[in-house]
Amino acid sequence: MVVLLIAIVSMELNFRLISISHKNSPVQVRELMALDNHFTQQLLVKIGLFSSIKEAVILSTCNRTEVYYVSEQDEKQLLVKLIGLINGKNLCRYQEYFTIRVGLP
Repeated sequence: MVVLLIAIVSMELNFRLISISHKNSPVQVRELMALDNHFTQQLLVKIGLFSSIKEAVILSTCNRTEVYYVSEQDEKQLLVKLIGLINGKNLCRYQEYFTIRVGLP
């Protein structure tokens, strides 16, 4: 029981989300961030190679792109760079459109 409690507390502190959606960005910006299945697989591989992220889930639809991840560090800048690398675009100037959440709700 104690081990489970420690794991939940640790996840609460390290669970993170970066998101871009119709709520905070125009369609032209969301189109730059969209990922199909092939690009999503590439991103997961690059996350494993180049980041401190331990676990990740990617959700990309016509209205939003979200990366849920577990890491002790904020990896927003790296994730935006990796998405741009995969899409062949420089996305660093669009970082202000991303919403960041830390911890479980």
